[in-house]
Amino acid sequence: MVTIMREFIIIVALCVYSLSSLAEPTSEAIRDEITDNISTEYVECGAYFSVVFGAFEKSGNKEATEKYKSASDQAMMFALISSQESRSKEMATKVTLARYQIIMKDMQKTIENNYSYPLWNIQVVHPSLTAGTGLEPVETKRPK
Repeated sequence: MVTIMREFIIIVALCVYSLSSLAEPTSEAIRDEITDNISTEYVECGAYFSVVFGAFEKSGNKEATEKYKSASDQAMMFALISSQESRSKEMATKVTLARYQIIMKDMQKTIENNYSYPLWNIQVVHPSLTAGTGLEPVETKRPK
C-alpha cells in the first residue's frame, strides 16, 4: 500500500511539472527576454567599439578615435537603458558592466590567440552595424 501511494505521488508530481512546463510565457516575460537580448547586443557593440577606439587612439587617428569612442559610449548607454526594462537601475548597471567585462575578456582572448580573426571580425562587426550606429567596419588583415 505504501509503495502504491509513493508511486501515485510521484506520478502526480510528474504530471503537475509537465503541465507547468507547457504553460505559455507571459507578455512581461517575453518583453524581459527581448530587452535582455537587445541589451546584450548593445554591450557587444560597445565592447567592440572600445577595442577599435583603443586601436585608433594608439595610432593617433583623432577623428576615428572620437567616432568610435562616441559609438562605444552610445552603445553602452542603450545597453543600460534596455537592461533597465526588466530590473532596477542599480541591478541593470551591475548586469551591464558584468556583460561588458565578459565580452571584453572574450574579445581579448580571440585577438591574443589569432583565432580565426576574419570570422571574429564578421561576427562582431555586422551586429554592431545593425544597431544603428552608421559606422563603417574597420578593414583588418589577419597577422601572419
